[in-house]
Amino acid sequence: MSTALSPESFEAIESAVLETERGRWFLAEYAKRLRSREATQLLDQMRRLEATVSGNHDELIARLGEALTRSPQPGTAVPPVPELAPRHMKYFKKDEDIFEPAPQATIAAVKPPALPDEKRGARLTITRIGAAPEPADVEAAQEQPRQPEAVAEEPPQAAAPPSRRIVIVRHKPGEEISVPVQEDLARTG
Repeated sequence: MSTALSPESFEAIESAVLETERGRWFLAEYAKRLRSREATQLLDQMRRLEATVSGNHDELIARLGEALTRSPQPGTAVPPVPELAPRHMKYFKKDEDIFEPAPQATIAAVKPPALPDEKRGARLTITRIGAAPEPADVEAAQEQPRQPEAVAEEPPQAAAPPSRRIVIVRHKPGEEISVPVQEDLARTG
């Protein structure tokens, strides 16, 4: 009888433990404690690394200064970078092998949007409704001399000063409506 467990055995045990509420709680607590222990170990390793770096601070600065003095001075020639030889090119694919060729460019025909048959927007048609004066009556009225009207001593007072109003009337498109004109209002008033 072997005491070694296979990964399938661990998965079977885990699925059996996860079936109960208490088993799920146990695995959650175990994972939390394992994470805190790993965090403690990580912090300890970081402390040791910081101590090592701070203990070798002078040596690290000396090595850094030495590396900087060895770098080429400005104005000195930088050794040329060797060109790629044809034998190196076997490792690279040609652009034609990597990319698909671009489609041939053509001008796309753009049709303008069709205009609607009906005009849109606000429309206002003003028509005068009423009888037009007869031409004979107009001529007769023009032939008769006008008598000056008697002027009253005191001009009549208006009951209230006239006020300007704006009236907005909404209607369906295409519906004809009668809009009174200012002159018509003055004659009737």
